[in-house]
Amino acid sequence: MADALDSLYRAIKAQLDDNIPWGHEVYPDAAPSWAVRPLVIFNRVAGGDTNRIAYESDRFMIDVKCIADGENGYINAVAGAAMISELLKDNGYQDIDDDGNNGTVAGDDVYLIKTITREARIHELDDLEKVGEYVFYSGHTFTIEMEERL
Repeated sequence: MADALDSLYRAIKAQLDDNIPWGHEVYPDAAPSWAVRPLVIFNRVAGGDTNRIAYESDRFMIDVKCIADGENGYINAVAGAAMISELLKDNGYQDIDDDGNNGTVAGDDVYLIKTITREARIHELDDLEKVGEYVFYSGHTFTIEMEERL
């Protein structure tokens, strides 16, 4: 049986993969210890089946953050947040752009990603005094509406 969250995670990874400033460093939930910054992590904050209709319909809140460090850490993190917003905001299949085109994050053959709404702004700083560096986290929380394809 297909899982809506798994479908959503695969769609987000595919949409964000191979973009500046993070390249292919895109990870669900947590980055591995060997990952190179800047990178993107995304994770479910809340949500699941809404039980509003007879077939599977899900609404998730997802945090998506660019994490960067080093001399250009702040610049890369903020640029990454802007790119994340550009790639995801209002880009679900039922989101229509100014030219009348559907969004490009449609899901898979089991789950349709209907809408992607940008919500809260995320911006955090870790001061890693032991190693003498700052790590910047910058991104957004998105609300994503999905439904099972019939």
